[in-house]
Amino acid sequence: MRTNSTAIPVTAPNGRLDPFLGARLARSMRGVASRDGSDPVLDLRAVPALDNDAIRAIIKIVRGLHSAGRHLRVVVEDAAAHALLRSMALDRVFRIYPTLESALAGDRPRQLLSA
Repeated sequence: MRTNSTAIPVTAPNGRLDPFLGARLARSMRGVASRDGSDPVLDLRAVPALDNDAIRAIIKIVRGLHSAGRHLRVVVEDAAAHALLRSMALDRVFRIYPTLESALAGDRPRQLLSA
């Protein structure tokens, strides 16, 4: 896991997003967001698959951030992963971005086209 030191907090887990790591990320991101006052970015480009554990971890992070009055920005480059999140209507719970740059800029997310 890597946390960026930009003005907007960026957390980039590396590898599988399991329940243990999800709980750690939720606590960490909630703490950073409550101190910083900005909506953090969860960069999932280095997460190999969005399985059930990963989805649960993301939802746990979202709940923690919402309790701190913050919202989550998620970076997903893979069109299939983006489609999975949209099919679960999670794009209504958090914003999904195709690049880190667009998430940091807070651009309005665009739908990724399937390959």
